[in-house]
Order: sequence, then structure tokens, then C-alpha cells
Amino acid sequence: MKKNKGVKIMKNILKLIVIVTTVFIFSSCITDESDLGDFGDTGDTGDTGDTGDAGDTGDTGDAGDTGDTGDAGDSGDTGDSGDSGDSGDSGDSGDSGDTENTGDTGDTGDTGDNTPDTETDTVMMLSGGISHVCAIKESGHLYCWGQGNRGQLGNNQTPGGDNPNSKPIKVGFDAWRSVCAMADATCGIKKNGETFCWGHNADGQIANGQDGHSFQATGTPSPILLGASQNQYDDLYCGGTTIFAYSKEDLWGWGSNRMGQLANGQIGYHSSYPGGSATTYQPRLLNQNSENWYHFEKISVSSVHACGITEENDLYCWGSYDLGQFGDGRKGDGFDRYAYRSQPKHSEYEKPVKIGD
Repeated sequence: MKKNKGVKIMKNILKLIVIVTTVFIFSSCITDESDLGDFGDTGDTGDTGDTGDAGDTGDTGDAGDTGDTGDAGDSGDTGDSGDSGDSGDSGDSGDSGDTENTGDTGDTGDTGDNTPDTETDTVMMLSGGISHVCAIKESGHLYCWGQGNRGQLGNNQTPGGDNPNSKPIKVGFDAWRSVCAMADATCGIKKNGETFCWGHNADGQIANGQDGHSFQATGTPSPILLGASQNQYDDLYCGGTTIFAYSKEDLWGWGSNRMGQLANGQIGYHSSYPGGSATTYQPRLLNQNSENWYHFEKISVSSVHACGITEENDLYCWGSYDLGQFGDGRKGDGFDRYAYRSQPKHSEYEKPVKIGD
């Protein structure tokens, strides 16, 4: 019994030790509880949640604004130096190709550009010969119609026979700015100032240096030989088989001169003339002597004489006056102006004559 009692006491002592130890540990925990609360301050580490502000480093997402260095892509604006490709506009100095406008040394300027505009129906110029008519549209397209047996329509037809065309035929593909139809021949100025003639050449209307025996006719527009520099002319005036053309201030003439229509001091026929005739087969400069010639704003030409109006509105005439063509009272005595070998008697052939006061 005593033994059992001793065991019991030992158990109770052990229980007491366990209880005391437990109490001790618990009280230690309580004593450290304020520290635990500091742990709660680690709830302030919730302030490290402010490191959630480091989420503001998400603002370094603003470094995505360094994507604004994508604005350095604006250095792609140096691609605007590609605008120095606008120095490609110095390609506009290719417009110095308009120094082709040094063509403007004769308005050759425009040399090179004979492209017509989009074709229109509006006619800006009309000229009629003896049996054919030519017209230029606002777009620059040239059409001719009527008798074409001498090549006067300029459609590359072989001259000869009876060859009328009752509908307008387009002359080539270039743009024209002036046309002058006359007796069985035509002359025209292209957009770039180059001048061409086609048709019958009996009196040198084609201005290729050959007479009507050597070269009778062509249906193909042919450039004027000799004459003005680079074949550049500004205005054409024609009638019968005589042509006048201005190149700036220079007045050129060619074709029939048997009645003194060119007022160059020659008339009819003489052995001293080239080919024995006053008719000229290539352009001759007429106004070298400025005392005899004025600059005419307009010139009108018939088959035997011509008249012109100056910048001062003075009227001058030259050539034959046998039928009173000058309108100033002078006339001939029935001279047969159609006599092929006659020497004209009633012509002013040395210089234009002023008509009226």
C-alpha cells in the first residue's frame, strides 16, 4: 500500500511539474505578446505593401515612355531628310531642263514638249487655203480636210490625183499652236516652237531649199531648213504661195516673190537671181534694214501683195498695186498679173510703203 501511495505522489509531482512548465511557457508567450504586436507592425510590412508602390516601378512601365524614344523614331524625321529627297526637287532643277528653256534662247524652251492636252472639241484657230482648211483645237490637236492631192492635208498621203477628204484628218500626234493654210500647201508651228510645212512646193512653200522642179510636193510635215535659229518661230502669216514668219524681232520670208511680195529688192525674173527668179526656196531675213521695216503686229498676205499694221497702228503695204490693192489711189494700167514671164510694172518691192497719214 505504501508503495502504491509513493507512486501516486510521484505522479502528482510530475503533473505539477507539467502544469508549472506550461504556465511558465504561456506567461513567456504573454510577455512577448507586445513583440507579437510588433509583428503586427510587420503588418506595416503591409507598408511594404507600399513596396506595392514599387508597383510604381510599374511606372517604369513609363519607361515604356522610353517607347517615346520611339520618338527617336522621329529621328525617322531625319527621314524628312528624305525630304532632302526634295532636293530631288532639285530634280526640279530638272526644270532647269526648262533651261531647255534656254531653248528660250529662242523659246526653244518648250523644245521637247509637244504633248497635247486631253482632246477637246473647241477650236482655237482656223485657216483656209484655196481648197482645204485646217483647224487647231484648244488641246493642241491639228486637223485638216478638203483637197489633199498636193499633200496639203499633212496626212502622209502620196501627192497626186484627185484626193479629197470630206472629214477632218488628224495631223500627227503632237500639239500645235499655229497653222497657216495657203494655195495647195500648209505651214504650222508646234507647241515647242518648231515650224513645219507640207504640200505643194512649186514656189518654195516647203522652204527646204529646193525648187518646184526638184521637189514638187510632200504629204509629210517637214521642218523648215535654214532660217531662224533651231527652226524656232513665233507667228506665221501666209497667202497665195508666200509666207512670213517672225522669230522674236526677226522677220523671215519665203515662197513666191514674182510680184515683190517679200519687198526684198527683187521682183519677177532676172539672171542674177538664184534660179533666175525672185521666188525664194528657203527663208530670207527681210528686216535687216530697220529703216525700211517696222515690227508688224499683224500681216495679211494675198497672192500678189501684203499689208501690215505696226505697233503704232500705222498701215504699210508692199508688192503689186496694179489693181489698186494698196487702197491709196495708186493702180496700174491693166498689167496682166498672171502672165508667167512678165516683169511687174506696178509693184513696190524694195520696202513697205506707208498708207495714209
